[in-house]
Amino acid sequence: MGFYAFIFASMAVIFSICKKFEHTKVIEILPAIIWIFLFMAICSTFGVYDITAQGVIDAQNFMYANFLPMMLIMFMLTCDIRKVIKLGSRMIMAFFHLYQL
Repeated sequence: MGFYAFIFASMAVIFSICKKFEHTKVIEILPAIIWIFLFMAICSTFGVYDITAQGVIDAQNFMYANFLPMMLIMFMLTCDIRKVIKLGSRMIMAFFHLYQL
């Protein structure tokens, strides 16, 4: 539960900071989700949480199994298929290749 609390508290802080400074060039180029990815990667790198702990592994597996499919569906709700086709066949093939992994 501590890992979940850390993740959700970090997300809340980063989203509120990005909301406060939403008109700055840095936030316009790098949205809040990118800052969350960077922050969690930095925390993992410097050992803020132990990535080998069973609780962290269980939490990650739970999130992968439950939240990831939900978020992909949410992202697809705003997807414009015409723009996806404009990406070209190589990009679409790469997407499906990664999806199968």
